[in-house]
Amino acid sequence: GVDRYSGLDGHHLTDHRTGFAPHGLAWIACRTTSSRIDIALAARTVTRPGAPVVTNRTPAGTVQTFRLPVAPRRSVTVVKTAALYTSLDRPAGDLVERAMEHASRAPGFPALLTTQHSAWERLWEEGEISV
Repeated sequence: GVDRYSGLDGHHLTDHRTGFAPHGLAWIACRTTSSRIDIALAARTVTRPGAPVVTNRTPAGTVQTFRLPVAPRRSVTVVKTAALYTSLDRPAGDLVERAMEHASRAPGFPALLTTQHSAWERLWEEGEISV
């Protein structure tokens, strides 16, 4: 673990739920213990070349195992795209469904990189930092 968090009891999340959906989707949902904020995270994993996936649920997470053919001078690609929602997001709704929908429909990496760069640029412009 991280040294600065060693004094914490490690029980800051509760009510874990996990699952899988078609097309490489895995999800996890939980709640923060002190602030009672619900959280849902869904992730889409795509491999090139395509590979079958073996899935396994644990009490607090999901595991996806891919076996890819690896050889010298031969590329493989693994792209994981995630969507995160909390009960603080509006409008309210089923957080797992929203996270799975957005993770499954998200565009490819170049388009996501462009939108993320623009979003972070707007946030930095709106914020004020005083030193």
